[in-house]
Amino acid sequence: MDSNILPEFREKAIRLVCLADSAEDAVRAFKLFRPFLAGCKFILAVSKGTVPGFAVNQALAGGFMVRSLFADSEVFFIDEHTVEEMQVGRARIGFDHSIGLDNQIVSYMEPYLSGRARVPDQYDQVFSYMARRDIDVHPMPYIRENYGRIRAADPTELARIFSKLVAFETLKTLDIERLERTREARSALSNSELMARSQEHFSSLIYDSRTTSTGEYARFQHQCFYALLLKMACIQISNPRRNSAGKIESFLDFCHTEMATMWMRETIIAQHYFDRGQGLTFFGKVQKRQQKLFDVIRGMAWDLFHIRQLEAEMMMKPPAGARYFIPAFLTRDDGLVELMDLCPLKAIALGKTGRGPVPFFRPEASAGTALESPEIEDVISNRYYSDEAISSRNIRNAEARRNLEATVAKLERQLANAAEVPVP
Repeated sequence: MDSNILPEFREKAIRLVCLADSAEDAVRAFKLFRPFLAGCKFILAVSKGTVPGFAVNQALAGGFMVRSLFADSEVFFIDEHTVEEMQVGRARIGFDHSIGLDNQIVSYMEPYLSGRARVPDQYDQVFSYMARRDIDVHPMPYIRENYGRIRAADPTELARIFSKLVAFETLKTLDIERLERTREARSALSNSELMARSQEHFSSLIYDSRTTSTGEYARFQHQCFYALLLKMACIQISNPRRNSAGKIESFLDFCHTEMATMWMRETIIAQHYFDRGQGLTFFGKVQKRQQKLFDVIRGMAWDLFHIRQLEAEMMMKPPAGARYFIPAFLTRDDGLVELMDLCPLKAIALGKTGRGPVPFFRPEASAGTALESPEIEDVISNRYYSDEAISSRNIRNAEARRNLEATVAKLERQLANAAEVPVP
C-alpha cells in the first residue's frame, strides 16, 4: 500500500468511526476499515456502555465537581483487542483513571490539611473521596502552573510551593478515622515520614524544572492559549457589535495566518464568547478598563491548557492490565466547568492516529452559533482545510512557533489599546 495514501485513508476511517450514529455503527466502521486503523483506539460517548469509575462527572457536597471531557456518564471502547474479544464473547476492558487537582483546589484545601482549620462537615465527602486508595489524585495542574516559579528558585516561592506539596501528601495519606472523630485532616504517617515523602516529591520537581523539557513545554503551551485568548478579547472588545460571523472569520484567519494551527475547541469557545460576551462566566472579567486584565487572561490560559492536557494524558501508556487511561479534574471553578460543558466530546481517537489525540465534539457544541451556518462551514472547509491551506500551515508552523513571543507582544499592545489599560 502506498505510504503516502495511507494517512489520508486513516484520517477518513477515523472520522467514520468517531462520527458514527451508534456504537454498533462505529464497530462496523472499525471492522470495515481495520487495515487503516492498526494501533488506533477509540473512546465514544454513548447512552449505554461502560461506566469508567470515578473519572466521569460527579457532583460532590460543598460545590466540588469531578469533570472529564465527556458529558455522558457512560463510554464505549473500540480497539483491535476489544473487537476480537467481542467476536468470541464478552470483552473485558481494563482502564485506569486519575483526578487532577486544579490550582484553586490545592490552595483551598491547604488550611485544612496544614492543621490551621478544622474540616467543615459539608466537606466530609470530598476529603474522603480524595483519600481513597483506589483513586489516583494528583496535583499536576497546580505543578504545571508553577514550573516557572520552581525554576526561578525564589526562596519565598519555593517555601510556598513546598507547603502545598506537604498538604497534598497529607491528603494522599489522610487518617480518615481521625478526620471523622476530630474534624482534623492529618496524615496517617509520622511527621518525619510525611516530610520525607514531600521532600522527595519536591526534589523531583526541582530536577524536572531544570533538566527536562516538561517545564518549557508547559510554558510554550500556555503562551499559545494566552495568544488565542488575547485575540478573542481584541476582536470582542474592539467591536462588540460586529456580527458573529465576521468575528469568527477574524479569529480563524488569525489561527491560520499567525499561529499556523487550527484550534477547534478554542474556535467553539470563541464563537460562544462572541455570541454571549461577558454573559459567559469564563469571560466575565474580560472587559474594558479592567486593570488586571492581562493577569486574568493568563489565568484563563492555564485553564485552556489543563483541558487540552486531558486529551494528551489519554495518550499515556496505562499501567499493566489496563488498555485506557481516563483523566479528569476536581474543581470548584464554575467558569472552568462551564467551559468544559461547551465542548463535550462525542468521541476521541487515540494511539497511532498519526497526529496525537483526535477529538470529535458533540453536535450541540456549536449549536445556535455562526459555526452552524452553511456559509461559515464553507469558509472553514474551503479556506482553511483545503490541501493547499493545510500544506501552507505545515510549512509555516515552525516559524510561527519561533515568532510566538512577538505575536503575543503585538496582541498585548492591541488589547491594551482596545481595552484602555496599560501594556503589561
